[in-house]
Amino acid sequence: MMIVDVWAQITTERMAKRPWLETLMRWTARSGEHLLSSPERTLAAMDEGGVDIAFLSAWHGPEGDLISNEEVARQIDAAPTRFRGLASVDLHNPMAGVREIRRWVDGRAFVGVRVVPWLWDLPPNHRLYYPIYAACVDAGVPFCTQIGHTGPLKRSETGRLIPYLEDVLLDFPELVVVAGHVGFPWIDELVTLTVKFQNFYVDTSAYALHRLPPAFVAWMKGIGKNRAMFGTNWPILSITFCIIFSAFREPPVAAIRCSIPSCFSCRLPDTHVDQNSFALGKHRFIVPIPIALYDFLGIMFLFHSQKVRKLRIAGQQLIPSRPAVIGQVIGAAVG
Repeated sequence: MMIVDVWAQITTERMAKRPWLETLMRWTARSGEHLLSSPERTLAAMDEGGVDIAFLSAWHGPEGDLISNEEVARQIDAAPTRFRGLASVDLHNPMAGVREIRRWVDGRAFVGVRVVPWLWDLPPNHRLYYPIYAACVDAGVPFCTQIGHTGPLKRSETGRLIPYLEDVLLDFPELVVVAGHVGFPWIDELVTLTVKFQNFYVDTSAYALHRLPPAFVAWMKGIGKNRAMFGTNWPILSITFCIIFSAFREPPVAAIRCSIPSCFSCRLPDTHVDQNSFALGKHRFIVPIPIALYDFLGIMFLFHSQKVRKLRIAGQQLIPSRPAVIGQVIGAAVG
């Protein structure tokens, strides 16, 4: 079974130096040097956490490329069986953005498009996004974005789901939207969109599992159980830090059962195909299945990854070679 992190990036030096990241460094008690990564360091973190594939984001803002599509393509080339890409675009030049999507997003190496609204201070129902949405529908790939409050020193208003994202889902019923970062404090609006739109999904990125808001945990246990997927926001958060509790063989409380939808189709070698695959034309695809997510509300302790390595070396097998995986393939491939 595949364990896929749907929100990661290999940060460039020019992105790591952006002043709006200061609050994230303070919240995570990490220095700016932790933001700088590489394919090698990312692969090592994935191996430690038991993650098979990471979706690497390009970033583009008003100041230009922070992580360019070309840079993400080179990162994918460093480990093409372990990395997939999410392209980004210049919203101020939407037709150039459409051409970028046509150039890069093939559903194989690049499997979607990501635009972060707070970076532009433009809500997702702004007219400049609309050619991008049309290009995503045409390419048969999801549009990935951010919902909820903004950790960096930027306005949070663009992360509201109603009316901004609701307008998009109404105007583009064929567009699959994958919203990252949980959506707090507007979880009620997240529930509303889940009921109303079958093409709306959410990932857990930017949160360690034990810190997920209680309302979001309730959503995952209930109506969102087939709409949640796993993400980390690597390297801002450690992959191991985000998933470590899921590796316990006997979780202390009830498991959160969540399934990843087939909106992301990752083409992999035939040797990787198992019962969780589906056919699309002449190719076989793997539907990414997230690791088991446990409700750790009320647990007051954490293990640092260094301690985990020591426990593993000591033979206590706190983390198996592949963390427990649950979930069912739902739906058919987009497009």
